[in-house]
Amino acid sequence: MNRFEGTFRRDRDRGVILFVTLVILLMTGLLAAGLNFYTRSQLAASRADRNAAQATEAANAALIQAAALLLDGERADEDLTDNPELFKDVLVADGNIQWYFTVLRDRVEDDDAPAYGITDESAKLNLIVATAQQLMMLPGMTPEIADAIIDWRDRDDTPGPQGAEGKYYEQLAHPYSPKNGPFESVDELLLVRGVTELLLYGEDLNRNGLLDANENDGDKSLPPDNADGRLDSGWYRYLTVYSIDQGRAPDGSPKLNINGNADQVYDLMVKAGFSQELSQFVREARSSGVRFSHPAELLGFEREVSVSSGRGGRSSRGGRVPSGASAGDSGQTKLLVSPLTPEELPKVLEELSTSRRGLSLGKVNPSEAPKPVLMAIGFTDAEADDAISKRAGLSPEQLHSYAWLISENVLSAERLWALAPRLIGRGSTFRIDAVGYSPQLGLFQRIETVLDVSSGQPRTLYSRDLTGLGPAYVLGPENDRITISGGR
Repeated sequence: MNRFEGTFRRDRDRGVILFVTLVILLMTGLLAAGLNFYTRSQLAASRADRNAAQATEAANAALIQAAALLLDGERADEDLTDNPELFKDVLVADGNIQWYFTVLRDRVEDDDAPAYGITDESAKLNLIVATAQQLMMLPGMTPEIADAIIDWRDRDDTPGPQGAEGKYYEQLAHPYSPKNGPFESVDELLLVRGVTELLLYGEDLNRNGLLDANENDGDKSLPPDNADGRLDSGWYRYLTVYSIDQGRAPDGSPKLNINGNADQVYDLMVKAGFSQELSQFVREARSSGVRFSHPAELLGFEREVSVSSGRGGRSSRGGRVPSGASAGDSGQTKLLVSPLTPEELPKVLEELSTSRRGLSLGKVNPSEAPKPVLMAIGFTDAEADDAISKRAGLSPEQLHSYAWLISENVLSAERLWALAPRLIGRGSTFRIDAVGYSPQLGLFQRIETVLDVSSGQPRTLYSRDLTGLGPAYVLGPENDRITISGGR
């Protein structure tokens, strides 16, 4: 090997070493950059997870506050249906990053402004027991859909006059069977023949109770709407599967059955604080064989009873009597006249019953129910309008009992007798639509929960994350407002 070849080989080796060194340095740099990116991304993900968890906790704080207020007897007369002080932009964490919650309540009428509070599920029509006739009172309902809803939940395979059973669903492109059992959620209606998202949710597909720009532009964007400047909220706000009457007085004790033993009923009524006159009247009525169908019948009750036979007689109102009493036959008679006054009526409706049966489904709270629900349970058009107008001027304390329907002259005593079996003062299940958020971060979590407070301890019946729906709310205190957008 000559001198030139040796020099060339040494130079070549040095070049290879330099190239390898550069490659190693490049790979090391790339690896370091990758590690740095991974570390930063993991930190960012960790912060995002932490922020999402904090937003969820802020929403949960709304749930805790709502439950505490519902169970606090000393605050029972506080307005929980529209109380911005308690439920709007409530600060729950005041550190470097502030976290708030807001609770939005279902709107009662299409023209209502947003309300901040909780929703009594008893202000809605219960899908588990609603009749086809009642369902027909919902705007846009058809006989075909009403019958299909009944067929979906009934246990037979025979379709109603215009309904649908298994044969229809089995012929679909993606067949399935009807439930043939109780509804478990209102959203389950989307499985029923003829029910669409537009019918169920109306123009409010993100279910925020507000008329968003895309919900008032006709066919320019989803959802389809009529661009009339009003929000059609569909059937969702009128329906529930959670309303239940536990048959308990406001203090949680069982209601007193006035159809029991006459002397025992008298003693228990006096002990419970009812007037001596009313307690004695109930004892005399029971001793005379009168059986009441509902405590509301104590208002304006007048009846001629047979003393000798101990059986109920004819009414002194030209034959018009509350249902449930037996007719007299002969012998000496006397006139029984109830001393119940409108002032004592709330206590009667809240603490008395006419049976030992506890639970019942589907009773409606007229203090909060929207017009279609009131009409579904038997209110006339004029009565429903009058009720909605007059309840707006009443205090929360007055609205805890539906006795205001009498004191405000919405119903006569006879109409109350007819409607009372379908009414309840305030229910025990409530829906909370809570948003936890940070105006600084522009982050939020939206959680819908149904709480049962009948036992004195809050119990979650239903909960789901609605963050994906939006909410498209303007959130945060006045000096730190943000708009968070979203939709289905």
